[in-house]
Amino acid sequence: MADESQRGADDQLVHDIRAAGFDLYAFDFDMTLSNVHCYNSGRTVRDAAFRATHDIPFSDQVVRILRSIREADAQWCIVTFGQPEVVRAYLMALGLEESEVLVRSPLGEQERYSEENRPPADKNTFLRGLMEEFGIASPSNVVLLDDDGRNVQAARYEGFRGANVYPGRGMSVESFLFYISTAK
Repeated sequence: MADESQRGADDQLVHDIRAAGFDLYAFDFDMTLSNVHCYNSGRTVRDAAFRATHDIPFSDQVVRILRSIREADAQWCIVTFGQPEVVRAYLMALGLEESEVLVRSPLGEQERYSEENRPPADKNTFLRGLMEEFGIASPSNVVLLDDDGRNVQAARYEGFRGANVYPGRGMSVESFLFYISTAK
């Protein structure tokens, strides 16, 4: 009975994602899906195995959201200024397969920012590249979910949709649906 109830909830989530009409869901990671700023905290790939469910509130729901996006024939990607291998390790520790996890970051593996290597001003370059990669015709079909309002504002300025998330609360199914319903 519980499996049947869960399947019904998943079917409803897929329906709601389709109804939102976005082709690409771009998620920030630090303080958006996680409740900690993994990059600034120095989290490593090794930390992910035992910290994932602690650092990612609603971890089971995050996996449901990401898988339901794909089931709804849309795409998702993590767009982060953090270390891509750490983000990938966290998501895989939650049970996602490596082939399911797409992460975009200006950093290379184990690279850190410095005076010479600073993060970009916003995430629009990632969003434009993902549009091209997935053949998405209009920026209005892409939504950025990010705790940093500057990234969301910059995305909206270029025609993308965006929603500011509450920093550090994580992403439940309920909050995800709220954010995408309010994305401008």
